[in-house]
Amino acid sequence: MRQEKERFFQIIFEENSHVLFRYICGQLNNDRETAKDVLNDVWEVLVVKFETVADLEGEEMTKWLFCVAKNKIKNQRRKHYYQNEVSYTQYQKENRNEERPVYYGKCKTIV
Repeated sequence: MRQEKERFFQIIFEENSHVLFRYICGQLNNDRETAKDVLNDVWEVLVVKFETVADLEGEEMTKWLFCVAKNKIKNQRRKHYYQNEVSYTQYQKENRNEERPVYYGKCKTIV
C-alpha cells in the first residue's frame, strides 16, 4: 500500500508540478519564493486529503489541484494584505507623537 501511495504522489507530482508552479508564480507577480511555498502547501493538502481524492483521475485531479492552488493564493494575498495593513497601522501609532505641520490658511505652524 505504501509503495502504491508513493507512486501515486510521484505520478501526480510529475504531471502537475511544472504547470501548477507557473500558474501560482504568475498569480503572485512572479514571486518565485512565495510561489514555491504556496506549491508546497498544495502538496500538503494533497497528502492530507489523499483518501478523499485518490479516486480522481487525469483532468479531474488537475482541476482539483488548481482549485487548491487558487485558494492557497487567496490565503497568501490575505496574509500579505494583513501584514501590510498591520505595518501601516503600527507606523501610524509610532509616528503619532512626532511634530506635524498644521496649516492655517497660508501659514504653516509646527504643532
